[in-house]
Amino acid sequence: MTALPIADGPRRLPILRRIVLVIAAAGLASGCVTNQDGRVSNQAVGTGVGAAAGAGIGAAATKGSLAGILVGALIGGIVGNAFGRMLDKEEQRKLNEATSQAFTSETGQATTYAVPSKTAGNQPTVLTAKAAGPATTRATGETCRPIEQTATKNGQTQVEIVTICQGVRGGELKAVSI
Repeated sequence: MTALPIADGPRRLPILRRIVLVIAAAGLASGCVTNQDGRVSNQAVGTGVGAAAGAGIGAAATKGSLAGILVGALIGGIVGNAFGRMLDKEEQRKLNEATSQAFTSETGQATTYAVPSKTAGNQPTVLTAKAAGPATTRATGETCRPIEQTATKNGQTQVEIVTICQGVRGGELKAVSI
């Protein structure tokens, strides 16, 4: 009879499996929050997306440590929650458009949009994005740039700096840090 090898120390889950577990937990936690129409709220979506992005960033920054993934998911979830609470789909689309324009603009040059309020008498939502520093090239060949995003809605202002990257062959921009 052949003896089975005994593992030294605690078993470590593969990085991808850890990230999936954290994202699943975030999805379950945020998926139960609905708005008045019975649909999943922007806040819940923001929390889930922020947690997923944060988990990925935490994994990359800590070489897959569970603590890094969890801390990244927590921070990403908090930031995503704040933006999700503030912005509806049209406002988020305009902020993404401003961010895309800021990616190719001069540092400090702002792109601003005003989205009319759906509630009579309310001020429009003002969305601004500007490059907060020069573009850099990562070892992967991606071009990345810090972008400062500002959203003002109902008298509340939220400011966030995100790192946006574009692949070697161009194409879609993606947020890689929150």
